[in-house]
Amino acid sequence: MSTLLFFLRSKRTFILLWSIPLALLLASVPQAIKSSYPDQTQLNAVIEQMRASLGTTGIPTTDMGYSGWAVWETVPWMLILGSVMAIMLAASIGRAAEENGQLEVLSSTGVSAKQIRLLTIGTVFIAAAFFGLLCTLVLLAQMLVVEGFTVTGSVLSGLLIASVVSCLGLITLLGGEVFGTARQARSTGLAFLAVFFILRALADVYTISWLRWLIPLGWRDLIAPYTKDEAWPLLVILMILILLAIPTAVRHRDLNDQFLHISDHKPRA
Repeated sequence: MSTLLFFLRSKRTFILLWSIPLALLLASVPQAIKSSYPDQTQLNAVIEQMRASLGTTGIPTTDMGYSGWAVWETVPWMLILGSVMAIMLAASIGRAAEENGQLEVLSSTGVSAKQIRLLTIGTVFIAAAFFGLLCTLVLLAQMLVVEGFTVTGSVLSGLLIASVVSCLGLITLLGGEVFGTARQARSTGLAFLAVFFILRALADVYTISWLRWLIPLGWRDLIAPYTKDEAWPLLVILMILILLAIPTAVRHRDLNDQFLHISDHKPRA
């Protein structure tokens, strides 16, 4: 527990500097939408226009109110930018901490390498849960000023955000296990995020429903906060997160060891 608190204390400023501005952005959008389209008819006209074109946030459904539209507009950016936070965090507390000797110091106090990896997984989950909780509270507060926001939709949105952020953090930790450096771990996480973004666009263009199960950025359409409010996909998502965590958790290795031995340096001429 003390080691977990060490990780959280050492990264609390980083987590807060990412989470709070994103939460403030999320808080600002519903009121702005309400001011721009005071009548639901005006909003419906905009939704119909957006359905005719593909944007970075997917294709909206016809049954959106102010809450659904606000989530459709902002949650994808919470997912993408929150995932970037998780990628940087996971690389920092994982391979970067090994490279700068922090984990070696922890190991000298009697904490095993396996315990350290379990704690890095726990730190990623806690950071993602904190960000998801912050977003949930922001959305719950919108119930006071904008119609259409509900407790169920707000909680599901927060769980969705926490799940996607956790997923990219776990992929980054796994990349560190495979490639062995912080730079390559970050590159792995960012590469997967870019691929997920492209696949999400393809799923929208060609209406490939099953593809959304395989890409974290498509999970929003499965849960559909404020419209369908489907909670059961979270059980499948939880299983995916557990499967992603298992390789990092169970692999036996020493500090600074790696699965693939690929040099970061170019050979000199």
